[in-house]
Amino acid sequence: MENLPHQPGISRELEPSWFLNRQANPVMVFRDQGSSFKLLAATSSDNGNSWSTPVITNMADSRAKQSAGNFPDGTAYLVNNPSGSKERIPLVLTMSKNGQWFDHAFLLRGQQDLSPMRFQGKYKRIGYSYPKSIIWNNQLWISYAENKEDIVVTQVSLE
Repeated sequence: MENLPHQPGISRELEPSWFLNRQANPVMVFRDQGSSFKLLAATSSDNGNSWSTPVITNMADSRAKQSAGNFPDGTAYLVNNPSGSKERIPLVLTMSKNGQWFDHAFLLRGQQDLSPMRFQGKYKRIGYSYPKSIIWNNQLWISYAENKEDIVVTQVSLE
């Protein structure tokens, strides 16, 4: 994959996750170290042997890690903080039937759900960080850090 231009020796595309689009081609999404506050995406048409040059998508992001995947029916999903700034609030589940138009979203956690930060520290900020997800037993399980202090798990029924 050819990276987007950025600072010498530093990749602009960071912390990838992926889903399959309607054609069963993998789509890799990245946080954008270039601070567009949008997700970057690259696609493959040969099962991941080669990738397109990443593009800036229309999906708002907080320049943070995200988690993507597919539900059993093929619907693509994305869990991230679509704040359009460095703020990692809210935590949202967004879905797409075709892997291109993410047009259904659900609030998983918002400001009202957030515990107060207990400790100050370098690179710490309030919010929901580093989500990872897995589908197991007809549930979507999402783990993430809250305020970079606690690990929290949210369970979403696929029904």
